[in-house]
Amino acid sequence: MQILLIVVLFFITLAIMAGFGWGGSRGVARCARACEELARQYRGRVHRAGWFGHPRVSFRSRSSQVLVGISAQGSQGSGLGSSTRLQTDWLDANFSLSISHPPRPTRLTVGDGRVSWHSGLHDFDQRYSVRTSDRALTAALMNRFTLHQIEQLRRQPRSSGIVIEIHHGVFQISKGLAIHRPSDLLAFVQVGLELHDQTLLAATEGIAFPEPTVAQPLEHVVCQICGEPIVDGLVFCRTCKTPHHRDCWQYVGRCSTFGCGEIHFAIPRPAAPSARQPDK
Repeated sequence: MQILLIVVLFFITLAIMAGFGWGGSRGVARCARACEELARQYRGRVHRAGWFGHPRVSFRSRSSQVLVGISAQGSQGSGLGSSTRLQTDWLDANFSLSISHPPRPTRLTVGDGRVSWHSGLHDFDQRYSVRTSDRALTAALMNRFTLHQIEQLRRQPRSSGIVIEIHHGVFQISKGLAIHRPSDLLAFVQVGLELHDQTLLAATEGIAFPEPTVAQPLEHVVCQICGEPIVDGLVFCRTCKTPHHRDCWQYVGRCSTFGCGEIHFAIPRPAAPSARQPDK
């Protein structure tokens, strides 16, 4: 009798494990295909996460490291369930901002060191709650371009909850939807990176890059995009003078320096020989 009971329990356990595996493996396989396509498009790397864990993708965008994946818990404190997440760097570790849809109740955000901010646009303010450590900087960031990109992220591939956070030097977007289709994941990442770039440009607007008065020797110059030494094909940003490989610049399409955004490069010219003094 005991042997029979053990055999029955064994088959019940196998059935439960098989059911979990079949259901989970389909989702993991779809996510893996989307991540592989994302890694191919951005020349990134896929990180595997075991049988039932979802893979993640890491790659570099301009001078920032980007991580994209799916989390079963969503963003901490966001209230989202399963979510697709994009995480990258932010230039100011002291600045804090959260943009939430649906709006977070005030009682859940009191004491977080942030204050409420309103755009003055009825539809946006009804749809989102915004809390920030710096209202003036937030007003500069939330221009019509960023508001449009936030709406795109909320609605694509279909409407869902979303939390956009800047905290401790990290920029993070968490969408309350597990995005498994490669085209949808690529669209989410593209708009997310555009939002990141737009907010960086808005945050650094008005920064003056000093014009060097003395020529600098170009020895042991490293490209900020690929990290390799620049032996030939050197170009530099017309605004901030950061050196790049010409191929790397053309691949990215602009300067890799945070907040610069310059799309035109210059080619260094050889220094003119100094006039030789006649022998006496």
